[in-house]
Amino acid sequence: VDDGSTDDCPALCDEWAKKDSRITVIHKSNQGAGLARNAGIDNAKGEYICFFDSDDYIHPTLVEKCVAKCQSENADVVLFGKNNVFENSANIKAQTSYANDCYTGIAVQKELLAGLFSYATQHGIGVWSKFFKMSIIKENQIRFRSEREFLSEDAYFVLEYFSKSQKA
Repeated sequence: VDDGSTDDCPALCDEWAKKDSRITVIHKSNQGAGLARNAGIDNAKGEYICFFDSDDYIHPTLVEKCVAKCQSENADVVLFGKNNVFENSANIKAQTSYANDCYTGIAVQKELLAGLFSYATQHGIGVWSKFFKMSIIKENQIRFRSEREFLSEDAYFVLEYFSKSQKA
């Protein structure tokens, strides 16, 4: 989703769409990240969705691994780690810390979600480190709020989504 970018990104996105039929580019006027993500949700065709920003890098097999984990575990959400990449090319893996590999039922909210507000887990409440099941978003009409109205549109979305999740 091109949210009214004024640099070369819209043209770069259009070029990628010409090269890969799986890519659809949506051009819209600038309204902020939350509403741009809603445009992505509205146009998504797959079973799952993830949200990345222009300054994010993803490993080439990340989505494949997340899909496999969702399917093998029948998970509603998969959380994945990150590396911090610095200007001097240093690449440092952030160590995530959870008591369990899998959370079910009320533990998704009481333990996993609560832990996202802690520095210890290294995930935070943002959507960039999470892989979501589209059916939960659509069935519950979960939407991003505008960051021009809410301090953290990611947190609002994650809180709403996790309240409907049974397995992570």
